[in-house]
Amino acid sequence: MQKKSLKSPVVVKGILIIITAYFFLANLPSIDWLEIGLDASWAFAISDAAHKQLIFGQDIIFTYGPLGYLVHGTSLNHNFSQIIYFRWLIHLCLLGVVILRLLFIKSYSNQIVFVLSIIFATLVGNPYTSIGFTVDYQITFILLILMSFDNFFQKYINYLAIAIGMISGFSILTKLTLGIYLAGSLFIYILVNIVRGYFQKSPSIVIKNVLAGINLTLTIPSIAFIFLYPAASNRAFIHIIVNFCIAGGVALALWFIVRYTHLSAPPVLREARGIKGRIYLLFNQNHLLNLLPLLVFYGLYGLLLVQTINLNNFPSLMEYLSNSWQISSGYSSAMSIVGNYPRLLIALLCFALSLLLMSLAIIDQKISLAIAYIFPIFLSFKHGFVRQDAHVVVFTLVVIILASLYTTIIKKSRFKKIAYCAWGIIFLGCIIITSSPNSTILENARQWSNFSPDRVVNNIGVVISSILNPTELKMRGERSTTQNLQVIATATKIPDSVLEKVQGKTIDIIPWEFSLIPGNQLNWKPRPIIQS
Repeated sequence: MQKKSLKSPVVVKGILIIITAYFFLANLPSIDWLEIGLDASWAFAISDAAHKQLIFGQDIIFTYGPLGYLVHGTSLNHNFSQIIYFRWLIHLCLLGVVILRLLFIKSYSNQIVFVLSIIFATLVGNPYTSIGFTVDYQITFILLILMSFDNFFQKYINYLAIAIGMISGFSILTKLTLGIYLAGSLFIYILVNIVRGYFQKSPSIVIKNVLAGINLTLTIPSIAFIFLYPAASNRAFIHIIVNFCIAGGVALALWFIVRYTHLSAPPVLREARGIKGRIYLLFNQNHLLNLLPLLVFYGLYGLLLVQTINLNNFPSLMEYLSNSWQISSGYSSAMSIVGNYPRLLIALLCFALSLLLMSLAIIDQKISLAIAYIFPIFLSFKHGFVRQDAHVVVFTLVVIILASLYTTIIKKSRFKKIAYCAWGIIFLGCIIITSSPNSTILENARQWSNFSPDRVVNNIGVVISSILNPTELKMRGERSTTQNLQVIATATKIPDSVLEKVQGKTIDIIPWEFSLIPGNQLNWKPRPIIQS
């Protein structure tokens, strides 16, 4: 049997997969422990507020929601296992999606570009920083990479819209902008498909994507309503199921009526032209009759959903969304920072090159995907350079990975060289942006111990043992949390004379040093806007 050459496609791809998996396993997500400072304060706040079952959007208003502790919350005794399992799950799911994408890339050049982009992300945004390749952006990348399987998405868009709607509804309750990234990207994808189908005079494409848009629109608030107030999740779930059954029952009855009564168009329409003639065609070709039960289901379920969301005996989903949106908008203006102009110019160049890649992908007939990808690039640019601080790292992660995906979906050979050059300039620009004295890629690359084989082996062992013996993980987490709180208690000790005056009373901390609360066992009742 002839041995495979080192240049064999299977061997090369295998090596790239091993390298990618190595970097992922070396950067296994860790726990955020309670510390002193601004960011640590709000991380504790969202964890403690969720534990006390405060109503987000009413009792407490923030850019993070009732599930925000899963992505950026402080580890406490009651949530250690939830946080670590959730972060491991997302991290390993992203690794699986990256490997899946790599398996379907045939070109050596595309494979290398994609792997280098992923490695850059793991170097810049390691799990030991609160900004970068964190769980919220990992969830975003899972969707964006999966969307690069454009033919699959086009074929199953109806079902995928429901699945992504469920994930988006859940994600909105972790961090509002995460839900916007996910839902916005898919809405744009669907909308462009509808326009494309209209100009191609393809009713099937238009109908399929309109239905997908409705699926996405109804699924997101349904899931968000269920998890908005975890203490009432079971009751909210029952409400949603009842609504589904009522709408489904009516639609099913209508389907039997339509199927067995052989409805047809009224005679007055048979000779008609214009709009009336088109209505006749819909009847004649059974389009309308086939869609009618489904449209009734959507309409009735939508009305029931609106009525359920507005019930007085549930927290208001609209309050949560509107208040979180106002806080997010306020950050954009109140916390704007004029940063380093050369880095801003480099970022603008990267954005311009992304528009060039989008244009090439559109010419190469990947219109929906090309336009959808520019949306997260724009959002990350705004997020990083309106308040030009460490958040610029987020822009580099998003733009480099999406630039690599653009090079993957562009197939025409005459565009390939342009795409690779654009990606190369973006890659160099991202390295320059993240090479400031305070940050990330150079500092992380110097810490080679983070990428040692011992660390990778240890991380794999920790995951396996924790899955096989979750009780031991919980006990280890509780011990570590207790030790962490003891350190905080020593560092934040309040004089006994002060503690006597506030003993048993509800207090708030102004402006933000919330580590005083667990450190001194205070009874905390926060003001709604915790960073006011």
